[in-house]
Amino acid sequence: MGSRIVSTVGKKTLPLFPQNAAKQKPSRFPRASLASACIVAAWAALAPSPRASAATISWTNVGGDSLWSTATNWSPNGTPSSTSSVVIGNPATIATPSQDNTSTTIANLTIAADSGLAVESGIALTLSNGGYINNDGTITINEGGSNVRTGLGIVGSVELAGTGSIVLNANGNATAAALIFDAGSSNLTQDSGHTISGTGEINVDEFTNNGTVNANSSGNTLLLQTNSQAYVNNGTYQASNGGTLAANSLSNISGGFLTGGTYEVDANSTMNLPNGITGNAATIILNGTNTSFAAISGLATNSGTFKLENAATFKTTGNFTNSGTITLDPSSLNVIGNLTLSSSSILDIGAIGAQAGQFSTVDTTGSAELAGSLEVSLENGFTAQVGDTLTFLTAPGGITGAFATTGPFDVNGYVFDLVGTSTTRSLQVEATPEPSAAGILLLGGLGLLLVKRRCPSRA
Repeated sequence: MGSRIVSTVGKKTLPLFPQNAAKQKPSRFPRASLASACIVAAWAALAPSPRASAATISWTNVGGDSLWSTATNWSPNGTPSSTSSVVIGNPATIATPSQDNTSTTIANLTIAADSGLAVESGIALTLSNGGYINNDGTITINEGGSNVRTGLGIVGSVELAGTGSIVLNANGNATAAALIFDAGSSNLTQDSGHTISGTGEINVDEFTNNGTVNANSSGNTLLLQTNSQAYVNNGTYQASNGGTLAANSLSNISGGFLTGGTYEVDANSTMNLPNGITGNAATIILNGTNTSFAAISGLATNSGTFKLENAATFKTTGNFTNSGTITLDPSSLNVIGNLTLSSSSILDIGAIGAQAGQFSTVDTTGSAELAGSLEVSLENGFTAQVGDTLTFLTAPGGITGAFATTGPFDVNGYVFDLVGTSTTRSLQVEATPEPSAAGILLLGGLGLLLVKRRCPSRA
């Protein structure tokens, strides 16, 4: 069977068609074989010169054969060209096109919600200079055969907008990768609300992310590869579902500081950024157990937001200073050395119960110097009794200073006092929520019912 670009509405499956492998451009990755490079070497030739004003052409399938190359399937009559603004899936019930035999260059692409486009087996769909993709559906870029690459080509500056997603589906096959590639001085901007996910490669000259890039394919890698420092994250980089997000460069890292954007690593997932991050001025989230983020192993200062959630743990390699926000929900921070909380520091201690392992902890091997705000957050279902003590800070080298907020802390009807010793700080439960009026009435009604059942009337 051959290859295709096929748009997908609902779950329709369309036949494959022979490909034109001569119109392909190579990935720049050294692991690609020479055969792969030759197969796709001509992809850049698809890039047009700056185009005239784009004309809208909409998919109708009036011709009835579901083929992109059938002129009567489009309105107006004809096939898309490098000056065409292609609209697919409006309405979404119309049968969708199959790119039957060749790679294609278009000016713009609009995909409606619940519609889609699949780029398959060695085919390149290229967006020309100054174009845009307005995607509220799903664009899937599938793997090709051995040493065959499939991709979305970017020429010049292209905007990726909408609320939909691009799914890279290489399935871990390095020689059959799905990629977003450079087809000529490429500058891709992903807008807020849009997502790129899966496993494959993003390989353009410049990439600004204002949306989400999510490596969510279990056991596989989503690679952000560039020869420049022109990758900027203003949105979210995420590794989830056992996937790995790897970026060989990121201009958000400068002088050991990570600035701007959000970086989230979920349970059993991995994020690989350039090593040597010692300071955080961005948002870092470790969510769950077995999170791996080697680049921040030497983190020593936080002036941004550092969140540990759902039993996540983080251990420093030395002293740690916080002038930003640390949120533990509930999780554990282990400082191998001394902890310093500055006057602008916020430490948020989360709990789901009063027993060990149910509330957040900060443990140091040295001393702790306190300042800034202490906050308390309780998860739904939290229960405790008066007198329960939650020891959240331990510093065997001694504690100096004090939190600016000393309590009592009233959270959801639970009242905590801040208590401690020379080496610990704890939250002690002083009051629990009063039963609601409805609860009292219900309990009273049940009591009357029991009395009535135990004392039957006498005849």
